[in-house]
Parts: sequence; structure tokens; C-alpha cells
Amino acid sequence: MARRTRTDVDEQRDQIIEELGGEDAETTAEREAILGELEEPKRCECGCGTVVGKRSRFAVGHDMKLKARLLTRYDEGDAEAGAELIRRGWRTEADLTARSANGTATEEQKRERQRARVQAKLDRAREQVTALDQQLAALA
Repeated sequence: MARRTRTDVDEQRDQIIEELGGEDAETTAEREAILGELEEPKRCECGCGTVVGKRSRFAVGHDMKLKARLLTRYDEGDAEAGAELIRRGWRTEADLTARSANGTATEEQKRERQRARVQAKLDRAREQVTALDQQLAALA
């Protein structure tokens, strides 16, 4: 099943507007009713804006990116970041309390940061492969 991109939605809206045409009140109301039925694409929860599948919350690897950003913000004293980590089920209150009490990175924290760095490199490599695939498809 192909993902609908923002441009697909824009094209569909433009087509509906063109088919309905006119600017009288009745046509405008009809157009707004039809346009309201179009589904906006679901976006990645990390804030990057990438379109994701209907059942997905994140683009591949972006949950780890968000988790790493939240942990960094928490380590810098941002209590809201800690609350978000707990809300998402990524940390417990006890984990965060222990993390704050240490004041220094534990081995687990170091491994987690390393995992996030490796995941970021993997994501960049995947993006490069996708770009190369698109270039090859354009040449075919």
C-alpha cells in the first residue's frame, strides 16, 4: 500500500476545487464539505514532519531520536522532558530520580547515547540509499 504524501492530498484538493468551480455560497459550502472529508497525512511524532503510515507513530528510528533529545533536555534540568519520557513509557520516575542523583552518565546512559548515535548514522545511510534509488528510477 503506497503512502499518501502531502502533494497527493494537495493534488486531490485542487482536482475537487477545479471540478466544483464557481464562487457562489452553495458551491463554496459544497466544496468545503468535500475538502473537509480529505484526510491529512499522519506525521512523525518526533516533530520532523515526515509522513508515516496510519498505524505508525514515528518514522524509522525517530523514536530513538526523540528519546535521546528528551534525555538530554532532562539532564540539562528540563522537568517537562522527564514528564514526557514517563508519559511515553520510556522511563519510570525511579529511573529519572536515579539518573539525577548520579549527576554523571552511567554505563547504561553511555550505551543509550551510543545507540542513538548509531541509529542516527543508520538513518542517514537509509536516506542516502533512498535518494540513490530515486536517481536510478529517474534514469530508467
